[in-house]
Amino acid sequence: MSANKLTALGMAPELAKEIPNAVLDGGDASNSVATAAGATKPRTIGSVLSSEIGAQDFAGATQTAQLVAAENMLGAADRPIQHFAPGTDLVADGAQTTIDANQTVIVGENCTISGAGRRAVHSEILSPPQMFQSNVKPHHLTQFYKACLTGKATVIVIGDSIYSPGGSLATMCESPFYTACDEIMRQNPGVKFTFVNMAIGGQNYGGMVSSADVTTQMPWNDIPAGKTWLEACGDLNPDLVFVHSGGNDGWGLLPSQFNTVHSYFTGLTKVPSLVYGIAYQPSLTSPTNTYNTENTQQGMWWAATYVRSQCIANNYAFIDELRWQTMCRDGYDPLDLSLTFVNLDGVTAPAAWEDTVSTKGGWSFPDLKNENGVSAAACTDWRLGGTFPASGTLPNMITVDLALNGKCQLWIMFDADRNITAKYTDGTTAWTIPCTGIKAQTGDLQFALTMKNDRLQLLVLNAKTNTDWKFNDVGDKQLSLGYETVFDTNIVKYSVPYTPKISTDTDSQMLVDGLWVASSWQITDSCRRYRPICTNNWLYKDTPNAGGSDAYHMNTYGVRLLLTPLWRAVNWACPQNGVYKTLAASGGIAVFGATPPSAQPTITGTKPTDAVQQQILAALVSYGFVKDGTTAS
Repeated sequence: MSANKLTALGMAPELAKEIPNAVLDGGDASNSVATAAGATKPRTIGSVLSSEIGAQDFAGATQTAQLVAAENMLGAADRPIQHFAPGTDLVADGAQTTIDANQTVIVGENCTISGAGRRAVHSEILSPPQMFQSNVKPHHLTQFYKACLTGKATVIVIGDSIYSPGGSLATMCESPFYTACDEIMRQNPGVKFTFVNMAIGGQNYGGMVSSADVTTQMPWNDIPAGKTWLEACGDLNPDLVFVHSGGNDGWGLLPSQFNTVHSYFTGLTKVPSLVYGIAYQPSLTSPTNTYNTENTQQGMWWAATYVRSQCIANNYAFIDELRWQTMCRDGYDPLDLSLTFVNLDGVTAPAAWEDTVSTKGGWSFPDLKNENGVSAAACTDWRLGGTFPASGTLPNMITVDLALNGKCQLWIMFDADRNITAKYTDGTTAWTIPCTGIKAQTGDLQFALTMKNDRLQLLVLNAKTNTDWKFNDVGDKQLSLGYETVFDTNIVKYSVPYTPKISTDTDSQMLVDGLWVASSWQITDSCRRYRPICTNNWLYKDTPNAGGSDAYHMNTYGVRLLLTPLWRAVNWACPQNGVYKTLAASGGIAVFGATPPSAQPTITGTKPTDAVQQQILAALVSYGFVKDGTTAS
């Protein structure tokens, strides 16, 4: 091939002239020199090509071999980015050795990867992660602020090795707990703090509620013999308690354990401010404790998402390490997701919208996928639109699985007048869901049920009073036009991919009007995507200077990237000199460290006759500070 031929194919003439004839005939061009348009210094062709290396640049009998070769070369060279050629669809073999080769962030356009563990190809147009609003609000910190106003406050952590003194640290002043305390001190100058680390490596919520003597497990804290872990924490009379667990709980987390821990601290004479940690995930590639298996990773996700849902449903404060880690390392926000239609294949039921399925023995969501590759048979979030025709048997009760293996369930009940009540369970406790009183219309039972994040919503079509509006087509059903809210609430649940199932107590047939799904577990466009700002291995790398474990304990740099920003996002500063134009409170108000009244006080006795006293009483009543219970003499 001649230089003129290359010019005809689009190469710049000055570049074509610099390529030796031997190279043009198929030789090695890596050492040929060229200057980029607009640049002033020439580079070899090899150096230009090596700046964007990917699996396609390595010889191998399979795509798996090419991927592993690229990962090993880039990892050894401390190069965190692998570039896929546009349009690459890499299908690896799914072997554990392939999964463990994860050493880079893969970028590319219109590319996919599968069979390589929990990985994705990220577009270079994506922005870096953006910190979400803190889930620790001022009303969560009442006792902490009250203590700070006195000039003294005690802060403790109870939990596992992530916050314990033995978390593969280079030095204690770079530990997660030190970092947290540093931010609390920074925002409250002048307050004398007592910080006590009560975390124990290898422990979990089950260990926290154990009746065993904790003295020998943390001898450095000099705890009297015979004390349980919770008792030892309570004896410190804390003002702020940070509870961190999940890494050692996994599939074994029991709701009763979480509830016991919460009840203990809220039952203390002085109730401390409580903040829960939503534990981050360990390394995707470490064989320690089988962290590199999907089963272990999902078990820890299972535990962490349960604690998060407890906090959201009950208005508890929490620091969401899992969410921020997922955004930074995996490149997506698991809570910012979109439900989209599954694609019907014309064979799997429903073959078309408004096709009928039987619910008597339970109808499980089918293996139909949306455009992001999320299957309805392996989703975490979903919406179902359905109709039980009046021409068939209408159900008295609908049961819906809300988590894997039916661990969490919903029961929707109808009486003879079509009044609706509902309950759900997390496998330990059953709750009655407050309903609006909306009844299902006479005739077809048309509904839309949504489980998105921890929000559970039921809509039904109710009879119209002022119009005779009727459906025009299935599209109206899919948009829930004319449907009204029966309940809309946050619930407590676990969240990993599962197959939702809907069952009825009667031999009923249901028209499937629409089905939408998403997954908070999979790295797809179901969730908002970001460009990762770290590799998996970088977070945990065991270094002689900065600590780390290569498994779960992060090194100094990982702590700084993932945990420090979360603590800094919280307003720990005690509001000592706040000036407000208006201030409203739904409960009692107190000043100078006094305890707010639990109920509105009532002024009793003879109604005053003095004009000034009358004005004072009237003002106090108008501001809501007291009730007027005085009577005329």
